[in-house]
Amino acid sequence: MKQETKVCVLASTSAGNCTVLWNESVSVLVDCGTGVSYTEDALANLGLSLQRLSAVFITHSHGDHVNGCTLKRLAEHRVPIYCNVKVAKALKNIHPFLLDKACPLVAFSKGNGLCEGFSYTSFGVPHDSRGGCFGYSFFLRHSKGTHKISIATDIGFAGPGLIPLFADSNVIVIESNHDVTMLAQSSRPQWLKDRIVKTGHLSNEQCSAFIQDVLAASTQLPAAIVLAHISQECNTNNRAKACMNDMLAAADRKHIAVVETYKEKPSIVVCVGG
Repeated sequence: MKQETKVCVLASTSAGNCTVLWNESVSVLVDCGTGVSYTEDALANLGLSLQRLSAVFITHSHGDHVNGCTLKRLAEHRVPIYCNVKVAKALKNIHPFLLDKACPLVAFSKGNGLCEGFSYTSFGVPHDSRGGCFGYSFFLRHSKGTHKISIATDIGFAGPGLIPLFADSNVIVIESNHDVTMLAQSSRPQWLKDRIVKTGHLSNEQCSAFIQDVLAASTQLPAAIVLAHISQECNTNNRAKACMNDMLAAADRKHIAVVETYKEKPSIVVCVGG
């Protein structure tokens, strides 16, 4: 079995979120918040295809993470659609085609699961979405063990209970949503600013502080930190990246790559060997 695992964030902003991780045996999509054509083209450019995905995992029911047309296309291709039972209930109210008994919806209640070629752990994260919001750690097997890929693109705040769930990951995809000053000075209504700060999203500083705690709790350090869900109005890629790099430099962890994500183009492909 080939030892390399690859991760690419196809898109990540409040306009749409979609991440793919794969090796030569399996390919897993996390969220499908981009349109059908964009998603198919982005996957094709990586040598993958929508209809041959091993599974898709949904984090929560917000529209920027679940595009109805893309979700329906996945169901038509019989790609297993995994999500927590509470998220499944919310999605069925929004997308009635999921009520069809033939729909390949896999609603789970336990935090751990096994699939062919990989396993996963799901965990709740604070975010104001109907049905709750969940992060995932995926464990892709290779000849010498497993690669752990941890993903959470929407977190209102990162409590200490999340640290061990991200520890010892080979790749971490996590939101670095807003710059505190840019958000405060933006033209957004105060209720929205309050929602973002209290229950919506992590700031650059909160993201960096959380990752610092994760690294301190890890015996194996990640190859890359992928910064997701960067606000187009209240942040910049440069600010998010600089904040994380400053923390890594102070912690003497400058060898860990910091990877940018974008609204309308895929990130670089992060590769992890055995």
